[in-house]
Amino acid sequence: MQPLYEVSVARPWHWGIVVASASTGQLPEGVGTSLVVGNSAAVVVKVRHAQDVDLPVFEGEWEWITATVHVRSLTEFDEPVGQVLYDGSLSLPDGRLTVGDADNEVVVNDLDPKTLIRVRSLDVEATGLAEVWLDLCPAGS
Repeated sequence: MQPLYEVSVARPWHWGIVVASASTGQLPEGVGTSLVVGNSAAVVVKVRHAQDVDLPVFEGEWEWITATVHVRSLTEFDEPVGQVLYDGSLSLPDGRLTVGDADNEVVVNDLDPKTLIRVRSLDVEATGLAEVWLDLCPAGS
């Protein structure tokens, strides 16, 4: 299915989490041992932590480990590839979803006030995901 909007972010995630939330969203209480937790305002996904790497220091710098997050806005969900880790809905009164962490974020605009979210990955690792897809579609679809 051709996405209405698609963005991929590949970078070190120094907090080890990705937060997808409404602009005034209250975060879930905690992640615990789960890879994904959510409520009606936010979803938190554990990704590979940037410092979880056993590599030598190179010229005074760490070689940070990265994870990739793909965000797709769809008219309807297609057949999922990989393992679905979370299916839920988000209340987005202003139609905006912020995806990122305390270091950086991207904003997806023009979403339905009631948006479905599906989180999936091809390779599920208990310590965090190396690559994750956040698929979004209107709840009426």
